[in-house]
Parts: sequence; structure tokens; C-alpha cells
Amino acid sequence: MHRRAGRARAGPLCTVVRVEGRCVRADGTGIDPQPRAVYDWFYFHDSPRIYVQGTVRQDTPRSWVDAATGTLLLGTDHAPVFDLALRREGSTDEERLSSESGWGDVTVGSGLLSDAIALRWRKPAGATALGDLEVTVRLRPDAECHRVSWSLEARGQAEPWSVWEVRFPQAVLAAPGSCSQLALPQASGVRKAVGAEPLARFRGDYPSGWTTLPFAALYDTDAGTGLYFGLHDPSGANKTFTADRADRREAVVHPSKGALPPAAAASTAVSLSWAVPALIDESVTFSPLGIQAWEIGLPASR
Repeated sequence: MHRRAGRARAGPLCTVVRVEGRCVRADGTGIDPQPRAVYDWFYFHDSPRIYVQGTVRQDTPRSWVDAATGTLLLGTDHAPVFDLALRREGSTDEERLSSESGWGDVTVGSGLLSDAIALRWRKPAGATALGDLEVTVRLRPDAECHRVSWSLEARGQAEPWSVWEVRFPQAVLAAPGSCSQLALPQASGVRKAVGAEPLARFRGDYPSGWTTLPFAALYDTDAGTGLYFGLHDPSGANKTFTADRADRREAVVHPSKGALPPAAAASTAVSLSWAVPALIDESVTFSPLGIQAWEIGLPASR
């Protein structure tokens, strides 16, 4: 349907910080046009086209910005990086947590690879029965592809608790402009004019004839930007995909016991979600299958 997304002109890698309320590159040069809002910066993305702003306190991305156009890709609201559900073995007792639910220890540091960022949440407040639960989110930038790859690992919970479901990552998307299109993996692929008309709810199981691809994209050729949202899973595990005008939250939903999540409640914005059953029954350490990739690009033709 489209040729491969176009790439920005080659240039210096972009490490962005906040200086007197302005967004600048590591060499001190400014970014023009400036994004419409500036927050505290908690990590960088070494791409000449994309950078991230967020809050250190909650480690929640508040905005992804296309540095080539200055376009904010997330809405003014925000969603937790993850939502996590744990269940007690042999019962229906459940604890639900999120990246914003209050944790005893939250850190940001380097990952296992030198170019990765690791965000860690430990010891959730108000849930001492879970013990030393730790959730690690790793982000790895790819400057050549203007991409951020996400992965998550949950471990350390006390017995007899196990991870039941993970929703990760989550974001509140903003349509780049009035001509914004949402590409959905329905059948052979469809486009919805979300910048001009309401989005009808779509739900399908992947892989199947009704849902054929493990990715979606929101883009606007007139605005010159777009965001690819894909789950790269070499195993091809079963997943359930939904697209709705919910609360602009995008999520990969990973039920570790194989149960599918309830349908999303309809509201007023685009919501995408994936349900991925785990391969084992007992989840001591839980790592959802596949890598979640967000990539900035623009279709070269309509």
C-alpha cells in the first residue's frame, strides 16, 4: 500500500535536554519549531528526528516529538507506561498496579546494552504482600530507523503471587493534523480518516484472515509525520487486537495465564491493544513475547 517510510536527512545524533525552557540538542543548537509544551527530561533518544520528554517523578513519557517537524505525537493527557495485574495462586485475589500507583523505589539508568535505557520500579507502595516485586522497562533507540524498541520484565513477587496480565507500553496518541490516517491490520489493511471522522471500533484475533498484520500506524502526509506501532514477535503467538475511540491509550496486553482481556470501553479517542497469552502457567519471571517498536516515518506515497 505504501513504499517504505522516508528518512530524515543524515545529521548529528540528537541528545535533547531542557535549557531555560527550550529544547536543545547536545551541541547547544536549538530545535525549531519548538514543541508546544516543555517538561522535565528523563532520558534521551539518539536519533536526529525523534526525542522524548517526560517526568522524572513518575517516569511516564509526556510527549514524543518529531524533531524534524516539531510535531507532538502524544496528546496533552498521558497514560501509565504499564498496568500490571497479579493473582494469588489458587484464588481469584488480584492486585492491580501501574507505573504511577506509587512505588518505593524508581530509578532510571543504562540497560544491559550501552545504547539502552532501563527504567525500574521496585516495591509497590500499599502492596507489601507482593514482596520485592520489580518491573524493568528497557528502551533501545535506533537512530537509523528513528525507532524506539520497548521490552518489559516483571519478577521478584512473593509466593504465591504470579503475574496475570501486563498492558505495556501505553500512550495517548495525538492525530498530527486534520488529514490524519490510522492504518489498521483489518483483512488486507485499511485506512481510517481519524482526523476528519469518528473511528468505529475494530477487534480481531491475530493471526487470522480478519487481522493479518501485527502493527498499526497513525500518520499525516500533509503534516509530514507519523508513528508506527508494531509488535515484533518471531514466534507469531496468538494475540487479540482492538482499535477504538477509547482514551488514546495504546497498549500491548499480555495475559500470562492465557486469558484474554475484557473489551475496551468506547469513548472519544484512538486506543490500540494486544493480548498475548504466555507459554507457561506459573509466572515467576514474566517477559512478554516480542518487542514493541515505535517508529517515526512518513509514507512516501498516498
